[in-house]
Amino acid sequence: MAKLISLIVSAIVGAALAGLAVAGVVSSTTAAPKTNPASSQIVDYGNR
Repeated sequence: MAKLISLIVSAIVGAALAGLAVAGVVSSTTAAPKTNPASSQIVDYGNR
């Protein structure tokens, strides 16, 4: 009986940790940038 409870608890804890890790990765890759990347000049055509 103790092995069954241990198995269930470890599965729940593992699933919770995996869910938090996935949520962290998704939120870090989909977060808006702090500055607008389009506001800086990318191509310089030689205008003086």
